[in-house]
Amino acid sequence: MEDQILSMHVVNGDLQEIINDHNFSLSTLKIHITRLEQASQLHRDQEQGCLQEVEVHKQRLETEQQDLITCSICLSPWDECGDHRLVSLACGHLFGDSCIRSSLDGRPECPICRHAACMEDLRYIFGRHILP
Repeated sequence: MEDQILSMHVVNGDLQEIINDHNFSLSTLKIHITRLEQASQLHRDQEQGCLQEVEVHKQRLETEQQDLITCSICLSPWDECGDHRLVSLACGHLFGDSCIRSSLDGRPECPICRHAACMEDLRYIFGRHILP
């Protein structure tokens, strides 16, 4: 009977050691999980910041692109064909056809650089990638 009690104490000690090791491992895992959660949150915050920055740049580029595809007289986008299609003066400035024709009727000069211009200077612009 004493041998059985002694054996039970040994088994109990072994079990207690296993439980302690398990608890230590569990504590270590909890620390790692907390660190991973913090790193994950930091990553999400950085990602959100980057997405906001991308959106700001996107808006700026869209605004800049809009400036590149609009008539500087009426501020409307050019058409691919028709009355407001893209034309150039000899100085190189671009306008909607109807707008620059009206402008030249009143004053024979480029509205941007004031270089002398007339209807004969108008050139239609052709190309694949003129308009978005």
